[in-house]
Formats: sequence, structure tokens, C-alpha cells
Amino acid sequence: MSEILTYDNLLAGDLDIVTEEPVIVAGGQGVIARGTALGKITASGKMMILNSNNHDGSQTIYGILGANIDTTLGDTDSFVYLTGEFNQANVIFGGNDNYLTHKSTARTLGIFFKPIQP
Repeated sequence: MSEILTYDNLLAGDLDIVTEEPVIVAGGQGVIARGTALGKITASGKMMILNSNNHDGSQTIYGILGANIDTTLGDTDSFVYLTGEFNQANVIFGGNDNYLTHKSTARTLGIFFKPIQP
């Protein structure tokens, strides 16, 4: 059985270091796509979709989800990119947020949002 790799234009630039970390994504958020920005809930340490209107710690960027996951039935193991250069048009945010909402904080973590040329 072979696997087909589809290029999704998430990674951008030529930064060689892309650091990954295993995480637990909190359940009840439905299907979450690779490239979704996540924040970390202070009390549980679980990840939530990043939204500046949250008030539990997950309003601050922690990383970028590295795989498509389904949290419908509960907490889900996955991984996030902690550092790297990401296509600003392909990173997904919660609420009305966009890359500009979190750009300054992300830069301090080694996460960079960049435009890419088609």
C-alpha cells in the first residue's frame, strides 16, 4: 500500500530548523486541519485552537498543528511545530484572528509568518 504525499504550502522560506513537539489536543473541537495555530490551556496543558478571545491561556500562540486530526470524540494525540517559517495565507486561526493578530508573539517563539510567491 502506497501513501500519496500532497504538498500543502504550509511551510515557507528556507529556515532549516523546524522543531516538533508531541501534544494533546483538547477534545470537542471537531476536525482540526494541519496548519491550525494552537494555544495551550494553562490549567490542563492541552492545546486549543488559537483565539485571542479565549481567557484560559490558549489565547497565546504555542505552535502550529502538524497533522489533520479529529477531536470530536475526545482528546487527541498529535504534534505541533514550535519553530519555523509558515505561509501566512495557509495558517488557520480561531475566531476573527489572523496572522497579524499573533505575529509579534509568534516571532519571539521562532514562528514566522511569511508570504510566499505562487
